[in-house]
Amino acid sequence: MNKRNFKKIRIFQLTKDKKVKLHFKGPFIANANCFGIQIDEYFDRFTKNEQKSIIWHEYYHYKIFWRRLFLMLKDFFSKYNAKQLEEFEADEYAAIKFDKESTLSYLRKVKKMQDNEEIPIDLKYHPPIKERIKRIENLKLK
Repeated sequence: MNKRNFKKIRIFQLTKDKKVKLHFKGPFIANANCFGIQIDEYFDRFTKNEQKSIIWHEYYHYKIFWRRLFLMLKDFFSKYNAKQLEEFEADEYAAIKFDKESTLSYLRKVKKMQDNEEIPIDLKYHPPIKERIKRIENLKLK
């Protein structure tokens, strides 16, 4: 994937001091890889706070991209694969770095979109959305 494949780039104000470059590319709400964070048209359906939670979630994926080898070792000891485990960690990261309620709000909206068959359910790379919501609901923050 190279930059000429991206339809457009958006600068997103994540915090007062931190801006993130978002590349428009689908089909997914948001995704991160070694090239950065990518979004699609569904991203704009979320509130600004939900978008911030989404970006913190994806920022986590981007930040640990090269640490995935270690996560793959967890596959042998868990019912989840490394990518699924990373999703739980990214949700928690978003809730801690930004806001638990906004993270829950966006996860619930994704669940509704999946239930309405607007977006596909990807259990190969994502654990069930109900489990992701439950983990954040049970997350104890200081």
